[in-house]
Order: sequence, then structure tokens, then C-alpha cells
Amino acid sequence: MSVDVFVNATAAIVAVGGTTAPAAGTVENWTVNAPATWPVLTTGQQFRVIDVLDGGRTAGYEIMLVTASATGISAAWTVTRGVEGTTPYAHATNWTCVPAVTAGSLTTSGGGSGNATEIQGVAVAATAPTTDQVIAYNGTEYAPTTVTPSGNATEIQGVAVSSTVPTNGQVLEYNSTSTEWAPATPPSGALATEGGVLASNTAVAAATLTTVLTTASLAVGTWLVSWTAVFGGSAEAEAKLVVGTAAATFLGTQSAVISSNGGFETGGGSVLVTVTTAGTLEIQAESSASGTVYATSPTYTFPGATAYTAVNLG
Repeated sequence: MSVDVFVNATAAIVAVGGTTAPAAGTVENWTVNAPATWPVLTTGQQFRVIDVLDGGRTAGYEIMLVTASATGISAAWTVTRGVEGTTPYAHATNWTCVPAVTAGSLTTSGGGSGNATEIQGVAVAATAPTTDQVIAYNGTEYAPTTVTPSGNATEIQGVAVSSTVPTNGQVLEYNSTSTEWAPATPPSGALATEGGVLASNTAVAAATLTTVLTTASLAVGTWLVSWTAVFGGSAEAEAKLVVGTAAATFLGTQSAVISSNGGFETGGGSVLVTVTTAGTLEIQAESSASGTVYATSPTYTFPGATAYTAVNLG
């Protein structure tokens, strides 16, 4: 694709060439006396010239296209005659040519539009783009190109991503065993379905944690257990969350001392329980030897009193 070079006001004497009227499109080699104000063309560049004396001709000016040029005395030019639909004329010996800009329009960058034929000296294809195409270099020129987005991340911050296909609801989690990011099911956080209810009027054995108030069945995992005991009677009592058949460790309030003193009192706590073997936990109770303690007041019953709730933390 050729690039037009615009020439400032200047003139050249054509010593050899242009004195015949060949067919339009004929390529000639001229000898020109051209001052340094004329450009020296490189490959792909061009400019146009006319004879100022053609102004009086009926058919108008002949436009001649220069595609190779030099400057100085007897400079060599390569010229195509009668371009852009104009008629070649036989010009006088040692006639004078001047630069010409032919009809058209160009809005500069200040006007916000134009028609670029090159980017940094690389040609731009004349192919019209289609919707969503981008302009890309194809090794020869910039041309409209269709881009198909794709990708498959195999690493995050240098850590491999497992090729395992995830299932619905899973998240990406780092697996220290396989040392990679892998699909994982997050903790459900669901409230345990069990919620033990204290039996009414259960006598609490003295001086030993043997009376089982309720039993919780928990799966392997980490649980937040909140528990409550209700006592009535005439003596002090203690309730405690302990291991039944499960293997577990505790972090938090495991026991509470409750003084009923003839009425009824409640007590309890919250404890973080790590269950390593599924099984049961028990809320057990004991009373002092100085009086009778019941799990609920002999006078008032609490059929809805919850002995514990447990939330699965994963």
C-alpha cells in the first residue's frame, strides 16, 4: 500500500520526459533538475505533479504520479502519466512541474477522524472489519482479526490447580496434602438436628457424675456446643459436658455449678468440641450429699428446656 508524501511549495525543471502524449498509465523515466525541497521517495511512497501551463487546456490538468525520485541536477524520477482519469499532454521542452494534491478529504487528528494506511510504518489492510473483530498484526500488515477468548488456568500464584471437575456448590480450596488448589465442599454450618430435652423430676445422684441428663450424637468434625441444665431442690449441683462414646477434645466451659436452694436455677456453657471419632457426648450431673436435687423442679416442669444445641463448623 502506497503512502502519499505531501510536498511544500517548490518547482522542478523536467529536462528529459513528458514531451509526448502517451496512453494514460504509461510509466516513464524522467531526468529532472530538482532542488533539495523535493522529497526523496522510499519504497511505497509517492507524490503527484502537474504542469502549471495546463491550466488553459480544455480537459484540465494532466496529473502525473511520481513513485521514485531524487534531488539535484539530472535527478532520476519514475513517473506514471495521466493518472486519476486525466489526459496526457505533450509538454514543452524543459517544462516546469509543481507538486499537486488531488481531490479528496482528510480530517486531522484534531478533528477526530481520518483513514490510517500505516501504523508505525506498517501497512494497514483495506479489508473492512466485521462486528467484534480487532486489528492485529499478521506478520505482514495490520488487519481485522476475529479473537476467540479461551483459557484454562493451571496455576494460581505459582500453585497448581487440580484438574478435578467441581460439583455444584463446591469452592476452590488449597489442599496441603496434594499441594494444589482443588474443588472442596464447604462446611454446611447446619444446626444439629438433635436437641436433648431434660427429663422431668429426675433425681440427681450425690457426689458422682453418673446421672445422664441427655446425650448428643455427633459426627467427626468441629462443633460448637451450647448446653444448659435446669436444677431444682435443696442442694448444690454440678452439670458437665463429657465424652460418651465419641473421641473428642474440648475448648471452653465444660462444667457449671448450680445452687438451687429450694427453688430452681439454670446453668451451662459453650464449648468448642473437636470430634475425631463419631459417637456421643453426655451432659452428666451430680449433687452434693447435703440435699436432694432434681434435674427439674418437682413443682415446675420444663418440657421444652433444651439440654444442648450443636453447630457443625466443618
